[in-house]
Amino acid sequence: MEHLSNLLNKKDSDLSWVLRLSLRGMAAQLKEAIAKYTTDSGVQECQALLKELDSLLKPTLINEEKIQETKFDDALIPITPPSENEESSPGKTPLEPIQNQEKQETNSSETNDLLPPISSNDGLEPIPSPPENEQKLIGLQEVLLADNKIKDSDLGWVLRLSLRGMAAQLKEAIAKYATAPGVQECQTLLEEIDLLLEPSLEPIPSPPENELKLIHLWKLLLTDNKIKDSDLGWVMRLSLRGMAAQLKEAIAKYTTAPGVQECQTLLEKLDSLLEPSEANNRLIPIPPKEPLSPIPPPPENEMKIRLRVVFLTDNKLSEYVGAVELNSNNVSDLWQELQCLLLRLPESEANRWQNQALELALKVGGEKEERSLIPLPSTKDEILYPGLTGKLKAQGLCLSTQEKLDSRLTQTNLPEELLFLAKVISLYLKFIELDPQIHHALKAVDRFGVRCLSLDSEQKSKYINALIDRFQRAVTTEESGDILKILEARIDLDEAIHSLVYVPPVPRDSWWGKLQKECRDTLAVISTRAQNAGYQVRIRPLWGSYADIFSYSQNKNNDLERDSGGTPGEVLACLRVYAKIQEEVLPGRVLFRGQR
Repeated sequence: MEHLSNLLNKKDSDLSWVLRLSLRGMAAQLKEAIAKYTTDSGVQECQALLKELDSLLKPTLINEEKIQETKFDDALIPITPPSENEESSPGKTPLEPIQNQEKQETNSSETNDLLPPISSNDGLEPIPSPPENEQKLIGLQEVLLADNKIKDSDLGWVLRLSLRGMAAQLKEAIAKYATAPGVQECQTLLEEIDLLLEPSLEPIPSPPENELKLIHLWKLLLTDNKIKDSDLGWVMRLSLRGMAAQLKEAIAKYTTAPGVQECQTLLEKLDSLLEPSEANNRLIPIPPKEPLSPIPPPPENEMKIRLRVVFLTDNKLSEYVGAVELNSNNVSDLWQELQCLLLRLPESEANRWQNQALELALKVGGEKEERSLIPLPSTKDEILYPGLTGKLKAQGLCLSTQEKLDSRLTQTNLPEELLFLAKVISLYLKFIELDPQIHHALKAVDRFGVRCLSLDSEQKSKYINALIDRFQRAVTTEESGDILKILEARIDLDEAIHSLVYVPPVPRDSWWGKLQKECRDTLAVISTRAQNAGYQVRIRPLWGSYADIFSYSQNKNNDLERDSGGTPGEVLACLRVYAKIQEEVLPGRVLFRGQR
């Protein structure tokens, strides 16, 4: 409510006044609804909301003292449910349909002279003669007051609800435009609407008096030149439009309620009264002769909309990456978020989606940009995805042989395999900061689950430290020359590298899967060196059916079960290889999909 209060306090703002106008109508309708649905769930919350609205609207308007007090703002009496009104109260005059023929004849000649001439070439239906117009709004009074089967129906209640909102808005408008033409007539109209809506035990006045009530509204809208072009006239037309919209909604909902046909007729009459024509072109703004083209959204917004529509509705995509959520608020971040997601797909699928994303960007004024790229350390030069320029701005991502290693890693005298691993680890450390969806499952840091690094700074710090420490130990053991210690250190480092995962884990034919396989292939080089030195060494990555490889991991409590990704019962990611060095067994560790 703070923002509402701040706007309402801007007394010189037209927007502030429009907001108050809407809130007054809303408050009036809410009072009526609370009175009707006294036992409905949420009544207490609605009453609390009503108090807050009253508090916001409490400051007295500048000219409000000029409004004659009416009974409208008094406490509302709940509208009696239909079941209690099926029979008229003893001694009361039953409601009779209102006849208006005499009144129509009386007013015909007097109001015809007030209507402007109608052009025969405008293509719009002319406004009917005054008696017909009188009949239009007398129909509203008949629906509300005269027809017993309708007045207590849901549709009748919706009509009364709309009139309550109209009355509240009219009161606010009178207070604002205290010196505008037609103020006295509008005050009279306000009193008449109150009388129409007031639960009364008195017999309904004779038909001529009732006709006068709504004929007065018709005259204000169509015949009084000093009022129809005023601000008050505009407010009344605005209220009638809201009433028509509410009535359409009610008819669609209560299709079998009593009075549907009568309400549809009333709706047609309201539409006819409010339609633009040469005769009432000052009542409602005239549409331009040539329809305006819709204003397109800014390229950034259009890009965000298109990407979300295409990617969030594709079930194939969710098979690989789970529930897709694109949370970024600007194109630059959204482009990066999307492209990082695509790197987790099988290569053929990733290429298809990357091309589609680029096509969408080109359609809204973006241009492919291959110079503004974020570089990642690598042993090869390759663009992972391009950036954008033109009407859209976003950086791309590339592998670069020129990018330096992370400063926390040993920089010099690295053998070829360790240099490659150093570049991968430097890439990891940079990627952790780029992609908030990345997780870890390193047992030495947390043995019980898979943790999102962007949501847990402690886990993130511990994983990064463990990754760097294991790399440094691999460098140290390499310098010692002890091949078995070198092999064990490299197995530990391989575990840390493969424990950087996504949820669900990536397929092995994705960009991520291929990068991790390249790292694991370096173990074969060390294993061969150990075998050439005379040691018995066996290393086995664990893939396939979990039932088949279970004996190569420590136990089921050591492995991690997931409920999404891949095939039920299959290994999703081999976190640590199984190894047997001489007679020592080093069990493996996996992420696997459960059978459920």
